[in-house]
Amino acid sequence: MKSWPTFTPQVRFIDTSKIIVEKDVMAQLVFDDEECASKTLGGMWSIGRFVDLLMGEIPRLRDDGEGYGPKGKDFIVHVAIPESVDAAWAMLYNLIGKQSRS
Repeated sequence: MKSWPTFTPQVRFIDTSKIIVEKDVMAQLVFDDEECASKTLGGMWSIGRFVDLLMGEIPRLRDDGEGYGPKGKDFIVHVAIPESVDAAWAMLYNLIGKQSRS
């Protein structure tokens, strides 16, 4: 029995040369594989909703005063967020700003 998605969505920028020039970074993000792109039509979240969910979950997973861990609201056990995930979250946050779930 699996308790995780049967696929892992991958996201990429359409054209990295326009990221800094264009103000709407979200318009440059797409799912990077056919499986995710086809699931969008059949029930997968849109790229905007997917990013919105991710941007809100990372702060909640942090074990600090704002998170849900023991040092915060104490709803969940401590979660060790890999540095690469935290760095990717910070980069995306700097590009798109605060999303509604964060």
